[in-house]
Amino acid sequence: MEAVRKKEQAMIEKHGWYVHFVPGDTKVPFEMNIHTHGLFENLEHTDLQICMSMDPEVAHSVLVNVIEDNIKKGKTFEAGKKYEHTIHV
Repeated sequence: MEAVRKKEQAMIEKHGWYVHFVPGDTKVPFEMNIHTHGLFENLEHTDLQICMSMDPEVAHSVLVNVIEDNIKKGKTFEAGKKYEHTIHV
């Protein structure tokens, strides 16, 4: 666990955030919980979450694009709100 914490801290220091994958999470739809940590502390934006079965590399790419091409440029997203044609992926 200490190695995981060190890796997470390194990601926060380098990028300001990191992605956490929790397969088999029975508390979320499709039992897949893919979410970020660090957005609020470093970018003043609520962390993001994907709750669907998705290849981890694809999910990571989606989150990278949303964060780098949108949130870091000032765009904000609200939970429960539908967004169409606003995300550059």
